[in-house]
Amino acid sequence: MHWRVELLGDLRVLCGERVVTRLESRKIVALLARLALAPQRLHSREELADLLWPESDRETGLARLRHALSSLRRTLIPADLEGEGFFTADRQSVRVRPEALSCDVREFERAVGQRHWAEARTLYRGELLPGHYDDWLDDERTRLQALFESLPQSAPSVGEASPTPVLGTQQCLLPGYLTRFHGREHEHAQLSALLPTRRLVTLLGPGGIGKTRLATELAQSVAAHYAVVAFVPLAECVESGQLLDRVRAALQLAGGERSALEQLVPFLYERPALLVLDNLEQLVDGEAAEVIEQLLLAVPSLTCLATSRQVLGVPGEQVFPLSPLSPEPSLALFLDRAQAARPDFALSERNRDALTGLCARLEGVPLALELAASRIRSLSPAEMQAQLDQSLRLLARPAPGSQKNTRHASLHAAIEWSWRLLPLPQQRFLAQLSVFRGGWTAAAAEAVCGVADAAERLAALTDASLVRRDDSQAEESRFTLLELIRTFAAEQLSADEASATQARHRRYFAQHATDEDAGNVLAALESACGAGDAARAYTLFLAQATRTLAVLGAPLALALGKSVLALPAPTPRERLLTLSHTVAFADTCGDTEAAHALAQDALTAAGSEPSLRGVALAIQGQLAVSNYAAPAAALPLLREALVLSEVAQDLPTQATVLRRLGILLLRSKQLPEAAGCFERSERLFLSVGDASGARYALANRAHVLGAQGDSLGSLALYQTCLARARALGDRVHQSKLLLNIGSLQAELGQWPEALESGQACVRVCQAIGNLRTLAFAFWNLPEPLLHLGHPDRAVQLMAFAETFWLARFDALTPDDHTYRDGIYNQASATAAQKAMGSTLSLSEALALALG
Repeated sequence: MHWRVELLGDLRVLCGERVVTRLESRKIVALLARLALAPQRLHSREELADLLWPESDRETGLARLRHALSSLRRTLIPADLEGEGFFTADRQSVRVRPEALSCDVREFERAVGQRHWAEARTLYRGELLPGHYDDWLDDERTRLQALFESLPQSAPSVGEASPTPVLGTQQCLLPGYLTRFHGREHEHAQLSALLPTRRLVTLLGPGGIGKTRLATELAQSVAAHYAVVAFVPLAECVESGQLLDRVRAALQLAGGERSALEQLVPFLYERPALLVLDNLEQLVDGEAAEVIEQLLLAVPSLTCLATSRQVLGVPGEQVFPLSPLSPEPSLALFLDRAQAARPDFALSERNRDALTGLCARLEGVPLALELAASRIRSLSPAEMQAQLDQSLRLLARPAPGSQKNTRHASLHAAIEWSWRLLPLPQQRFLAQLSVFRGGWTAAAAEAVCGVADAAERLAALTDASLVRRDDSQAEESRFTLLELIRTFAAEQLSADEASATQARHRRYFAQHATDEDAGNVLAALESACGAGDAARAYTLFLAQATRTLAVLGAPLALALGKSVLALPAPTPRERLLTLSHTVAFADTCGDTEAAHALAQDALTAAGSEPSLRGVALAIQGQLAVSNYAAPAAALPLLREALVLSEVAQDLPTQATVLRRLGILLLRSKQLPEAAGCFERSERLFLSVGDASGARYALANRAHVLGAQGDSLGSLALYQTCLARARALGDRVHQSKLLLNIGSLQAELGQWPEALESGQACVRVCQAIGNLRTLAFAFWNLPEPLLHLGHPDRAVQLMAFAETFWLARFDALTPDDHTYRDGIYNQASATAAQKAMGSTLSLSEALALALG
């Protein structure tokens, strides 16, 4: 079956004799539009959710997307329809079958690109989806309107009497390629529509990003609509005065007494011509802009498609930044080039993870992918990735003697070409920027690099395609480096300068880190530990333990905690507080042995000093709570810790101890006393400015409400806490809250909601390495699965959950046995189902839980 989607003017979807003009909601219309406008793309679910519901948190957005996809399928693809629909969806992405869907917008853009003016005017029945005001739709609507308004009002279309040459009579001088072209379908379509309306288009991007190949492929695809098409290589051109001579040579015009301009103007005049001006960046600081402007003014029928690493600055220039390839075409490109080097190489389950990891490490840069693929005869993908972590030197063609020594013989050389075009102060500035990870602001660059004009320098590096600007998320623009460029830049720093820059980087982020600075916090902690900067290491770790480190995940946070503890602490208290957080990370990871050993270290280090012993006993209480120790044994420890912290007037420790004491009282069914502890704890946390601690205490109060029989009140309070945890990016607390919310929803018989919350908990736990909460989530999921009609999945997951828990934590309680046996009895579980579940790997269990 074939679907036609019309978005210009009123919405219409046609399939056979069916015509649909209304969908369930505006968001579902927007979803259909997104899919129809880019059918070649693999749309990730997260990308679609962020685009369509930007105001929602991740889990809510994904849930709304699931509903929208289900509604779209029900409305447009009824159950009685034979064959496949026009899209398929899995857990990660949505894929359109391009051959099953056509769209009037794409046909309009294609008609414009091919200069079929009459057809384009007919297709444009009105503006794009009038009445829909999503930001991205507004942008598309404005672009398409401008494209329509630029159409020649009296120009004939192709096929009518026209000065446009017919194929076979034109001069087409373009290089050929022996390899397949991968990806860039969306960019190709955009540029095809753009060329007829702009006389100078510059493909902008760093070396190796694929500018030349895209420009050549694009020129080839539109060549039939020009009398002259020529490729002008300028990489070896070092003076702007040589530019027109290179154009003349590319057009195969013999030199003579006349200047190049005097020859070119009459040759090109009134002949539609397209010149691909390749590699203009080294001429930008000269007079190249003036030369190109002069040629365009002298020849009104000329269009120039330039490739450059730097903006040209010509009036009327349309800049088209080129981004790296997305994951799917990156993998396709690598496989294609690898199979050219080794025909028996193929994607398999055994190498899939290594290949996708390698392509991610190469960041979708086509040249890097090609150079890595050429090594496939001697190195595996995993070995390549390991070598890349050490140096870019791997990314060179393996037989240099067989090729000219060009800029693209290695990625290192390609980046070095851009580096050499920079003045020396900018080279030093770029090298210093290599200490940043994951983005930075101009203010951070100013402090870390020791310059007063960082904003101007960053703007210049952005124009040179060496730095990328991202102003979509924060109030203040943030900048990033491709990892491949960062690696090159880091190699240009001397050891002394690297050390000094890293020290300034640590100092800045110890004071100014925000929730967006996870990468920089990690880099600062690692460099502090590596340099033996104990004061900065402890300060950073303690400041970020409940913020950035919670986002980075428990396994990494545990490793960082151990590295910090290997350094001498500035004060005994700082060491104990660091031990406290590290114990929590070890416990979250399920590393119970390490958690107990660290807790014992804390007791030993505290000795008999009252304020320190209070902190150490609080750590013991922390383990007693998480490991479900008998309240009778653990309560005395926490009561002593509370007294000691009160004597020392240690408000943060008091707040922490009160919360843990409340949990033990709650388990002892002493509900009023537990509620009192939680209320006091929340007030103390707020008094010391610890919003995270206060949120945990508030969640504990929700638990008390549930124990008192107020399930709806408890659920509402948990959901308030979850919203706050998401707003602050605290994924550790999110996982625990989702677990409790799912349990309450199950108690209330809200089975779809319980399943959704449980699966969301699994996803968060998987992301942060929270094995303990993950074990609970596995344990809870079988019940909603069973009630929603999935008995086989419920039994297998129940069997896995038992095996997983026993292998890592403790024995089952009598209540656990009752719950497990109830699941098996209701599902009529067989021995084969249980055996299959108990032998699942963790990845298989995750797939089963989220399927």
